[in-house]
Amino acid sequence: MNYYKEDELKKVLIHELGHFVAHQILFENFEYSEPINIGICYENEKYLGQVNARRRNNHPKRIAYPGQSNMQEFEDVASTLYGCIFQSIFTRIDVCNCYNSIDGSYDFSQIKLAFIEFGEDIEQYKDLFFSHFHILNQSEIPEMISQISLNDFFEPKPNNQYLILSRDVLNNSNIKKIIKIVTPMYLNFYKKIKKRNPTV
Repeated sequence: MNYYKEDELKKVLIHELGHFVAHQILFENFEYSEPINIGICYENEKYLGQVNARRRNNHPKRIAYPGQSNMQEFEDVASTLYGCIFQSIFTRIDVCNCYNSIDGSYDFSQIKLAFIEFGEDIEQYKDLFFSHFHILNQSEIPEMISQISLNDFFEPKPNNQYLILSRDVLNNSNIKKIIKIVTPMYLNFYKKIKKRNPTV
């Protein structure tokens, strides 16, 4: 496999694992949005990924019209942030670069729209976000993320599509450790932001 493509594939996998881990923590602690699988496809010369989740019956996924966010609860924002957090830790680049890149720009556009719809100024939350990112970077998480291998989940092939089931992610010993270590930090971050505006 071409090195560039393999490297890009791993970056997308790490990004989606970030979303998955956040979803799983929210599900375990609040029964919110159980992750079902990770899908990755190769389209228009790039890899695209998505975490598919089973939402609570009373919280179906919102249909977003142009100019609207598809997020209706703060939990959606919290899990969306984690794609670029994991990717930036893995690639060792500024997390803002991820949100401005093709990998994270859609995520961030939805987050910004959500804050507007929640009646919140996203700028007021940046210090909490960067503090949380710094705490993760100073923990064991960067080393653990660097140990994740494509072969842990599938046999990488050029221009292929992949579907990784939830049980295969959760059975991975490295992911189990990551979830265990991230959970208290994530919940602390989550509660701090919720405390600033309990209505969000």
